[in-house]
Amino acid sequence: MFNRARIPYEKYYTTDRFGRQGKQYHRHCGPTAAVNVFATILAVRDARTESDRADELFRDFIDSAQKWLIYINADLFGYFGGTLDIRAGEFLRRCARICGMNSISVSRRRRMNQREMLAALKRGSILYLELTGRTRYGRHHMVCYGARVPAVKGPPLFRIADGWSAKPVYMRYEDLGRGFFIEVSCPRP
Repeated sequence: MFNRARIPYEKYYTTDRFGRQGKQYHRHCGPTAAVNVFATILAVRDARTESDRADELFRDFIDSAQKWLIYINADLFGYFGGTLDIRAGEFLRRCARICGMNSISVSRRRRMNQREMLAALKRGSILYLELTGRTRYGRHHMVCYGARVPAVKGPPLFRIADGWSAKPVYMRYEDLGRGFFIEVSCPRP
């Protein structure tokens, strides 16, 4: 959504929810972000605000990502492990197939740029963000659902599912640091 309040379909699942499902997962912000993206798209498609498939989606996504060496369940030196940034687009396409959403469009990976991100949100897309810069998150994957552009002069605030909070986090572009984004098309209700 662009310039609107949060819609009831947006999902804000956290890494804590999925961290200890049968085994200990390390650096699993990528699969958590993918669950937020596709649980939201499924809720929009099915016109339901509640989805009980989040745990199932997480297991399916992480199993597929491990099989294809997209996700490595490790945390070596606080840097190596998790979802491989360079393969995040492939990961999202695999997640779409797992959900039976072959018509969902997943863009190529692009450098974060405020103008392009706002344009993608205006088209109704969801943004999968890969933060690589020095922020409070460090190297982290999360989701952007929309932006609030003030009527008076001021920076837009991006509405983020950061994977740490079960509610929206509003951030200025400058606070996101450096990184990449992948645009995922999303049907709107």
